[in-house]
Order: sequence, then structure tokens, then C-alpha cells
Amino acid sequence: MEGIFAKAGFPMGVVQVAHGGKEVGAAFTNGKPDYIFFTGSVRTGKIIQQVASKHLIPTTLELGGKDPMIVFADAHLERAAKGAVWAAFTNSGQVCMSAERLYVEKSIYPKFLSLLKKEILNLKQGNNEDDDVGSMTFPAQIEILRDQLEDALSKGARLETGLMPEKWNNGMFLPLIVVTNVNHDMKIIQEESFGPILPVIPFESEDEVISLANDTVYGLNASVWSNDHVKARRVSSKLVSGAVVINDAIISIAHHGLPFGGAKQSGIGRYHGDAGLRIFCHEKAIVEDIGRKKSEIHWYPYQGKYPLFLQLFKSYFQANRNWIIFSKTYLRILKKN
Repeated sequence: MEGIFAKAGFPMGVVQVAHGGKEVGAAFTNGKPDYIFFTGSVRTGKIIQQVASKHLIPTTLELGGKDPMIVFADAHLERAAKGAVWAAFTNSGQVCMSAERLYVEKSIYPKFLSLLKKEILNLKQGNNEDDDVGSMTFPAQIEILRDQLEDALSKGARLETGLMPEKWNNGMFLPLIVVTNVNHDMKIIQEESFGPILPVIPFESEDEVISLANDTVYGLNASVWSNDHVKARRVSSKLVSGAVVINDAIISIAHHGLPFGGAKQSGIGRYHGDAGLRIFCHEKAIVEDIGRKKSEIHWYPYQGKYPLFLQLFKSYFQANRNWIIFSKTYLRILKKN
């Protein structure tokens, strides 16, 4: 990465890369930098924020997500099924904006579940360029997924696709899993999964699904699928989320002109766009006067000025500004200097 910036003409040392684990990150944070931008887990983000707060170091934290995908009965169901499979399993689910909760309107629930399973059967896992889904990258994350799935199954969840945890092999490829008969008391709904697991929940009303979608500590991204654009926008406005995509998923992050970030425990601050560049700057206001006048009307002395100031403000802030009174009053105050 340093080499790329050097080729682009950046001065030596402006961009520096350090490789390492949490020890390196802790050294950076404790070194009292001017700014901290962090992408990672909620747990680590909270640790960084605690250290930064002691020295009032500004931060931007892009943390985890448990993104809801909402499919209404009037959506393009084939498109929504394909979109759900991609949003849940792209990069084997290792995307912070992955669809990790799928809410489907009850009247189409059986049909949509069938479409979803059909799409998953067509996917190929592997490392080749023609394969669809790759492997996990972090062994510890597999154990997190195992724990979430075992918790859900022990509480009555049903496996629609994939394998039971005890049948997983010891490699990094996990089966693509769809789980039903889940509820909001389960880890698989409340905790970030970051892997190829998709729980599916039916809903009956708009108000119900909004409440369900907002019922986690996360708020990074979401998607709403409906051909009723008024309804889709209405629902989107009520979701506590850093971004909402209508009839698509995840892609808001690819639009560099849009601010990106999360609500609740999904993070602090926004990046991308003009605002994303300004967070790395200390903005400074400079006001300059020509400096020719001997004094200013708001400077001392104040003797005899109060009634005039009152009249000045009233003439300016009243419904119909009276510029004649304003000008005469200003000149009278000026003479008192």
C-alpha cells in the first residue's frame, strides 16, 4: 500500500503501514494521535473510544452490523430472493453490511423461502474464478457461528439449508445456512454473525417489521424491498440505520459521494464524500477586519447605548425590517464611540 501512494506522488512518510495485531493498535492509540479512524468490532471500538476520550482525541468508528432485509408481498420476489442470497453470502457473509436478518411478509413467506432455497442450490463454493462463494478467513469466527447456530437450534430453530454444526468439517468452508423458526431472544438475531448464516422471520404488518428491524443494538445498513415506493421510503425513514437501500442491498457503500457510517453501536461518525475528507482536518475560522476604524459599536463604553441597541435589534429582527431606523440608530451609536 505504501508503494501505491509513493507511485501516486505522495511525499515519503505521509502514508505509513504497520503490520501487526492488537498490540500494534494499542500502541497507535496510546501514542495520542491527532485522529483515530477505526474499522472493526464493537468490543475493540469501545476500548479505543475509552482511551481516546481520556485525551479528547476525535474518532470515527465503523463497527459491526446486524443488517435487516425487509421483503414485502408486493416486491419483485425473484429479484428479492436473488438479492437476499447475494447480500447474505457474498464474501461468505464476511461483510459488515451483509444481510444478517431476513424479514418476509407472512402472506408470501412459504413461496419466498422456496425461492431462496432454490437460489442457494445453484451456488458453487470454492477458490476458482467461476465459483460463487469463498471460504471463511478467521478460524475464531467459525466458532462464533457454531455457538450462535447451536443456541438457535437448542431453542427450536429449524435448519432449512446447510449442515448441523457437528457435521461441519475442519476446513474454512462453511455450508450456506438458512434458519427458520427463530426469534429475537436468540444470539443468531441479536449478535453479529459475520458468516454465511441467514435467519428468516415472517411478519404481518409494517409497524411490526419496523419494530423488529430496530430491535438490536446495531444500525449500520438495511434494505427494503417493495414495488410501492411510497411505502418503501416511509419504512426506510423509520429504520434506525446509517443507510437504507431500496430494492437492492449493501451498495450504498459503493457510492463514494454518500456519507457512510452507523447508528447505535454500529459506530460513530461518517466517512466518504466531502464530509469524509473534512473529518481528517482541523477546520479553522479566520475573521479579518481592515483595521482602519478607531473603535467598534459593540466596544466600550456602554453609557447611553442600551436603548439604542434595543432599537437597533428591533428594527432589524421585526417582521418587516425598517432599514431607515436601523441606519439612523447605527450612526447614533457610532457617534457615541
